[in-house]
Amino acid sequence: MNPTIKLIAAFAVGFAIPAMAASDPTWYVAQDAMTKKCAVVEMKPVGAAHTIIGGVGHRTRVEATQVMKTTAACAIN
Repeated sequence: MNPTIKLIAAFAVGFAIPAMAASDPTWYVAQDAMTKKCAVVEMKPVGAAHTIIGGVGHRTRVEATQVMKTTAACAIN
């Protein structure tokens, strides 16, 4: 295989991987540890003040809201 083709392929993969990583889920269902109220937030909650409900992020706010409405832990809101 031609070294130029290998170099081009390496650059293509190098630029494609970060672009795919940027498409991570961005909406989270977070439950406040003190009040137990749930909310849909755009940034992943860190620390003990909030708990992520469902364990993963969601691609859209609508999807996260639907999860929040159907989760038993958020039913008290």
